[in-house]
Amino acid sequence: MKLKKTIKKFWNFVWKGDSILSYILFFIFAWIVLKILFIIVLWFLGLFFGVADLTVVITESMVHTGNINQTYYLWLKSNNISLEHEAFPEGLYPGDLIVVMKIQNISEVNTGM
Repeated sequence: MKLKKTIKKFWNFVWKGDSILSYILFFIFAWIVLKILFIIVLWFLGLFFGVADLTVVITESMVHTGNINQTYYLWLKSNNISLEHEAFPEGLYPGDLIVVMKIQNISEVNTGM
């Protein structure tokens, strides 16, 4: 019975507390729960749809602005990488979701958009 009271007291402290420690514990708890939910969702998507990973673009570091031919594309051309089927000519913007799928053989891959 004492354990139940202690858990209830801790729960109220984390959810209703108004101190720095309660806020820190709340964020740690929320991070753990969200991490577990992400793993469960990714497992479900992998099991039923073949999804291997999910990534969300959160910064503008992948947006191609300015004269991209002098940087990224110049490097690709110098390393003999074809730009024939460029899927993202302007890069990736914040909020874009990248879904990585599992494939069994290379003939399943479609290039371009």
